[in-house]
Amino acid sequence: MELIIQSLPSIEQAAQQLLDFADVRKKIVFIGEIGTGKTTLIQSVAKIIGVTTDVTSPTFSLINEYVFQNMVGKNAYIYHIDLYRLKSVQEALDIGIEDYL
Repeated sequence: MELIIQSLPSIEQAAQQLLDFADVRKKIVFIGEIGTGKTTLIQSVAKIIGVTTDVTSPTFSLINEYVFQNMVGKNAYIYHIDLYRLKSVQEALDIGIEDYL
């Protein structure tokens, strides 16, 4: 799926389109240059599904975890992972990427 977002006010609509498209998919990859709005889109996705804490870029922490209530009222999690600074597959393995995927 490719989303083209023309303006900041249309981010929430795009986030809803993404969620509708994702349906039961568990993993979504966002690819784009730094500053293109990936985290802003993820903030909107998180808000729509019920994350109540601040969603921030994991550029320095590498992985941010957010909790929300799923449809049956149980805690579910979003793992926002930023792989930009990693230089090798081994570095991804060292941070435990397999556990998250």
